[in-house]
Formats: sequence, C-alpha cells, structure tokens
Amino acid sequence: GAAGWNSAKDHESDPLLTVYSQGWWFENIHFGGRIKLSRTADMMESGSHAEFRDCAFSGGSIGIEDSGGCTNVGVFGCQFYGFNKLGQTAIKSVPSPTGVAWPLWWEIIGNRFIWNSGHIKLDLSNGIVQNNVFFYMGPEPDQPNIVALDLSGGQNNLVAHNNFVHSSHQ
Repeated sequence: GAAGWNSAKDHESDPLLTVYSQGWWFENIHFGGRIKLSRTADMMESGSHAEFRDCAFSGGSIGIEDSGGCTNVGVFGCQFYGFNKLGQTAIKSVPSPTGVAWPLWWEIIGNRFIWNSGHIKLDLSNGIVQNNVFFYMGPEPDQPNIVALDLSGGQNNLVAHNNFVHSSHQ
C-alpha cells in the first residue's frame, strides 16, 4: 500500500501541498487532500513538469488543481475517488488571479476515476487523455458521476481508448 499523506487543515479550502517549482515527481502516495500546481507570471515559479505515478487521491474538493496553467504534467496509473459531492472534481483547472496560461501538454494515461461528481474538468490544450477508466456509479447508487471528461476550455487534445463505464445493473 501507498504511504498516506494527510493534514489537519480544511481539505475543502486549503491545499495539502502547493507546488511552486518545476520537476517534482510523486510516486506511490495516497493523498488525503488537494495538490495544487501553481504557475505565476515569473517562469521560475511554476508547478510545471510534475509527475504523479501510482498515487491515490481522495478527500477534499479537488484531487489535482491546476492554477495558472502548468505545462508538461503527467498523471499515470493513479486512482481518484471520493470527490462525490456536487461540484467536487478529481482533476480541475481553477482560474488564477494572474491568468498566466492554459494547461498545456499534459498526459493523463491509465488512471481510474470512481465515485466522483466530476472526474476531469481541465482547460487542457495539446494534451493526451488515454486508456483511463471513468466509472459512472460508485458504491453509493444515489451519487452518479455528473462530469466524466470536460476539456471544452482548451483545444487540440487527443482523447483515445478510454472506457466510460456505466452502472452494471442498468
């Protein structure tokens, strides 16, 4: 099992971790709160080039938040679950006060999204979303997925070989 990382902070409003510098790699960690990738007008202050491998995300209002438009972010083989209240989203773009850029060149490959009100709502451009599993229903039948994949704020993305799983009893 993964090492757990949680905090006594309010997971609805406070990030568990804010990444301001480039090149971080996170592997085999269960995050019990939001990871915020932040980019400012200063190119040296950017959460770009981050990579998440075999991690689990649960708890809080967002799993991975892009603020400011980070580039070259990889999300590989991760699980996102429990963002099941209305408006909560596993991976999401959040407008930043600086409005620096759009998220560019992300790779979101081979992940599992289950029991989330929103799986991915990202203003992504020139990204790859491939080989992911997006479940419609979680363990609570009265909490279906509302947004599986919304990249409408971006353009020129490759979305291929994903499985949008519907409830097995319907």
